[in-house]
Amino acid sequence: MSAALSAAKLEGHTVVPGPLTSYTYLAEPVLKAMEQRGLTGYSIGKRHRPQ
Repeated sequence: MSAALSAAKLEGHTVVPGPLTSYTYLAEPVLKAMEQRGLTGYSIGKRHRPQ
């Protein structure tokens, strides 16, 4: 089984977490902006949760 993403449902979103995976999908303008700034990757830290 694999997940499928709908282009129509993604319209207007720039960063989308992958369903059922650890992947993150970036819109082309976001990817190009990262590349122009020399960014080749990213990391996600723990979220801060107020107590």
